Amino acid sequence: MIKKYFSAGNTTEGFVNYFDGAIDTAEAKKLIYIKGGSGVGKSTLMKDIAKKAVILGLDVNEIYCSSDVSSLDAVVIPEIKTAVFDATSPHSKDPEYPVMNGKIFDLAEFLDEEKLRPYRTEIISLIALKKSAYASMYDSLSSVSGIERNIQRQLESDNGSIAEIKKEVLDVLMSDCSTAPVKGFLKAIAPSGIKDLTENVTARKKKIFISSEHCSVSRALVSDVSKALELGGVTHEKYYSIFDPKLVETISTKNYVLTSSPISSVDIIYDLESVVKVKNERAYTRYNDILNSLLLSCEEEIKFAKSYHGEIESYYSKAMDFDKAAHKKELLIDELFN
Repeated sequence: MIKKYFSAGNTTEGFVNYFDGAIDTAEAKKLIYIKGGSGVGKSTLMKDIAKKAVILGLDVNEIYCSSDVSSLDAVVIPEIKTAVFDATSPHSKDPEYPVMNGKIFDLAEFLDEEKLRPYRTEIISLIALKKSAYASMYDSLSSVSGIERNIQRQLESDNGSIAEIKKEVLDVLMSDCSTAPVKGFLKAIAPSGIKDLTENVTARKKKIFISSEHCSVSRALVSDVSKALELGGVTHEKYYSIFDPKLVETISTKNYVLTSSPISSVDIIYDLESVVKVKNERAYTRYNDILNSLLLSCEEEIKFAKSYHGEIESYYSKAMDFDKAAHKKELLIDELFN
């Protein structure tokens, strides 16, 4: 089975990273830290490793990049205690236990410096433009946080009814088996809108959906359930909201998924429509309009950042000797699975 999620997120509180929790590095057998510039084949290599693992019948965690949702940041193969990381910025990593279980795999050795040098000025300019696009996106995301609070002020909840729903959900989940304590995100801002991987983590599990058009209320309920499970000793996967990274919007135990995100084929649904009221419809509508405008701005900045990144990749790709790199990649894949 392939589980897909994001270990890091572009959030209302900036770049939030749970990369270090992807695998227990002290217990791992093999950890590979891939280095190299943009466009040298890091994500492609990780996808090839994931494919090989699936062919061998192994479960795989594919950890995607929140800034480029088609690219991988890491691949984790829990059964053989192995992980491969993109160890470049913004999640630069080096082996904690060099030689013992971790090593650097540097694709930059196949770059021709002479082919890159004439474009130094252009590359530096593109990197600056990309950073500027991200800074603008984070400004908009920071404003989203304030607007979300204004929306919450327009809501009035029946706390007694919500507490009863929480109790019913906990009666189900407290008796379930624990899972590895994964932390991450299931959503990311992409040029075409929000990329949502929630359906992926629901495979083979019973689905409990907290339905509400008021996302802050449903997220708060899922977060409260998560805290209660922790206190009860039930470890679980926690996937946070990019719009409030202090709140959990999806949790997963061995047999159940509880989420505030719309999913298909729900087994149990709790509809909060009757227990949450809007106090001021006019203000509520206005703040939601502002929120949607800010999100469109974020998507636009991600689009620019991805465009600049693509241009940077093109320079590095043209300077890369992929034929020589291919042999070293094949040797790595053989090493990981033998």
